[in-house]
Amino acid sequence: SLLITGSATFDIGGRELQITNTGANGFPKIFGESSLFLAGGSSIQVQNDFLPHSNNSIALGSSTRNFTELHINSITASGNISASGNISGSSLVMEMPFNS
Repeated sequence: SLLITGSATFDIGGRELQITNTGANGFPKIFGESSLFLAGGSSIQVQNDFLPHSNNSIALGSSTRNFTELHINSITASGNISASGNISGSSLVMEMPFNS
């Protein structure tokens, strides 16, 4: 095992990897110089909430790198939702605004 007190910076193939804390609240932070790849044999599990560092700041996927499937229990959105394919469900309810 490796015990690090404080922070550490590693040079991995010319790329910098830092392990520090976030400051006042002292949460651990892992930072990659440009991108940070997490790889598991078949999956990566998250034990607690997976949150962006600030509101409306981080995309999940990109226009060129999409997730294949999304398995969730509910969706709450404060903006528009669009789809290029079919939307289906066992209890699908759609409310449309009425023009007067």
